[in-house]
Amino acid sequence: MLRACLRARRDLEKEEVGSATWRNGWFGTIALLRGIGHALAKEDAVRSKYLTAAVEQAWVRWKVDLYSSQIFFGFIDDERNALLKEYKFANQRKIYPATTADSFLGPHDVLIAGRVVSPSRALAIAWDWLRVEIKKIEAHADDMRLTDEGLTTRSTGQT
Repeated sequence: MLRACLRARRDLEKEEVGSATWRNGWFGTIALLRGIGHALAKEDAVRSKYLTAAVEQAWVRWKVDLYSSQIFFGFIDDERNALLKEYKFANQRKIYPATTADSFLGPHDVLIAGRVVSPSRALAIAWDWLRVEIKKIEAHADDMRLTDEGLTTRSTGQT
C-alpha cells in the first residue's frame, strides 16, 4: 500500500495543482495514506500476536501524543474526513486553528504541522511519517518476539 501511495503521489506531481485530474489524484492519495492506518490495524496486525500488540501500542501512543502524531490526525485523518464528508480540499479550509501562518497561505498551500507547504510537500511529509512509524512498529514487534524467545532485542541489545 505504501508503494501504491508513493506512485499516486508521484503521478499527482505531474498534474496542474487545482485541476480536475489533480483533485481526483489528491483524493485518491489521501485515501491511500489513511488506508495504510486501517491496513495496519486490520490486515497487517493479524500476522502475529507481536505485530498486533505493536500496532495497538502505536495507536495508543499516537492518540496520547497528539503533537508527535499531528501529521496523522491533523492532516491525513482530517483531510480524508473533509474530503469524504464535505468534499473540501486542504486549500478550501484550514488544517489547524488559525495562526499567523494563515496570512501566508496561497491558494494551493497546505498548513501541516505548523508549516505552510505545497500540496506535494504535504503528501511527502505524510508519506515519510507513515514510513517511519511502520518501521518503528515492525521493530517493536520484533523486539517483543525476541524477548519472548529469550534472545537479544534490536533496540536494547539485551537478552
